[in-house]
Amino acid sequence: AYYAALAVVVAILLVYCVKGKPQLRGFYVSSLAGLLAGNTFTTKASVEMFECVATHEAIGCESNPFLTIWPYLLIVCTIFFSGGSLGILAYALRDSEALMAITVFEGFMIISGAVSGNVVMNEIAGQTQLSLVGYSVSIVIILSGLSVLIRGELSQGKVLL
Repeated sequence: AYYAALAVVVAILLVYCVKGKPQLRGFYVSSLAGLLAGNTFTTKASVEMFECVATHEAIGCESNPFLTIWPYLLIVCTIFFSGGSLGILAYALRDSEALMAITVFEGFMIISGAVSGNVVMNEIAGQTQLSLVGYSVSIVIILSGLSVLIRGELSQGKVLL
């Protein structure tokens, strides 16, 4: 379900990048780059495979996972997500202000990383209520800062909605 939702959001952003208002193209392109950059589940899965081989004690590591295609596929996906997102961000920076583009990039990267870490890698398991509240508050504070920046850009007429 996560991958289907990710594909739908990427498709929507791609449509807006191509057919959306020219004034918002930098926002949509930066959003797409941040969304891809935040999907670090491929990196974490690769690292966990290395850990599995190194410790020989990890649960679910009956054989060497590097004798299968999975670690190599995950490493290629990591390079695609990381490198591709930076290339897309560089494209966004040609048409929009750096402060706006990089902030939108970081905001979407945080959202995407939080969702992928908790949904795909189940990092939420075993956390205390206090940790979860603190985590949620931290994300809300960061996104509030992003909102303030976007409103500031709107009030100066730099971005038209």
